[in-house]
Amino acid sequence: MMKPVLFVLWICFSFQNCSHFPQKGCLFSKGSVVRVVFVLDPAVCKKLKPIFGKWMVQDCDLISEEHRNAATNDLRNQAAEQGATHVVVQAHHFEYVSPTQVNVIQQGVAYVCPQDE
Repeated sequence: MMKPVLFVLWICFSFQNCSHFPQKGCLFSKGSVVRVVFVLDPAVCKKLKPIFGKWMVQDCDLISEEHRNAATNDLRNQAAEQGATHVVVQAHHFEYVSPTQVNVIQQGVAYVCPQDE
């Protein structure tokens, strides 16, 4: 029988771990192979489509690098779903939803490039 304290700790850890309970903002295995770049050679790579990674922040006063990373993870996951090998990050911005909620947005374009690019 698992002790109550250990059970509570296990539950808390499990909900934060992407592999047990995948959530938006987690970097999935397919997304992890997508390279994030700011410039690439369009003559070598095939452009797929524009994509947007998004992460909602509940308390606007606490926006951090972690939230932008979650939006970038979402961007990489979406690029992988399109079959991309690379994503060119074009911009990041904020979308105000309410006085206490904001979406952190990473905007990019998905590309398929040769392995050595």
